[in-house]
Amino acid sequence: MAIATAILAASCSVTYSDARYSPEELNRRIVDASSGQGIAGAFVVFTWNRRQVDIGHGASTECVRVELVRTDSDGRYKVPDWQGRNGGIRSIFQRGYVEVNDPVASSRGIDKMTRGSTVFAERAMELRRSLILCSDDEDRKLQELYRALLDEARSIARTDDERREVERYFFARVEAATYGREEAFRRLAK
Repeated sequence: MAIATAILAASCSVTYSDARYSPEELNRRIVDASSGQGIAGAFVVFTWNRRQVDIGHGASTECVRVELVRTDSDGRYKVPDWQGRNGGIRSIFQRGYVEVNDPVASSRGIDKMTRGSTVFAERAMELRRSLILCSDDEDRKLQELYRALLDEARSIARTDDERREVERYFFARVEAATYGREEAFRRLAK
C-alpha cells in the first residue's frame, strides 16, 4: 500500500517556479548597454509557472500569474512577490530597445538593453519576444504592454504584408488581452 501511495504521489507532483534573488537583485535597474544610463518607463513582465509531472505522461508547465511593472525615471524597479515567491523575469520591453543577455550584470541586479533593429522583419521578431501567453485573466494585466508593442510595430510597418503581420501578431494579442481569447478569435474572424 505504501508503494502504491508513493507512486500515486509522484505521478501528480506540482511545483511552482520560485525565482531566487539576493537582496541586491530584488531592487534592479535597466540600463542602456552603451551609455550605462537608466532606461525610464521600460516594461518588465514577471511570471509564476506551475510545473506538473505525471509519470508515464511527461511534464507540462503552465503560467499561473503575471505581473507588469514599469521602471522609474532612473530605470529602477522592484521584483514583485506572490505567495512568498519572487516572480521570474520573463520579458523586458522599451520602445526602440532589445534585451541584452548579460548574466554577470544580471547577477548584480542590472538588466541591459541596446537599440533594436531598424529592419522590419528583425524588429518584429524582437518585439514578438515580449508576447506572453498565460490565462485570460492574467493576460488582461498586460494590455498596456501589448498596446505599446502594437504601436511600435505599426510605426515601422511599411508594406501591406508588414501591416498584415502586425495585425496578426500584435493586434490579435491586444484583442485577446482585452476580450479573452475566445471572444477575440470570434471578433477577428468577422
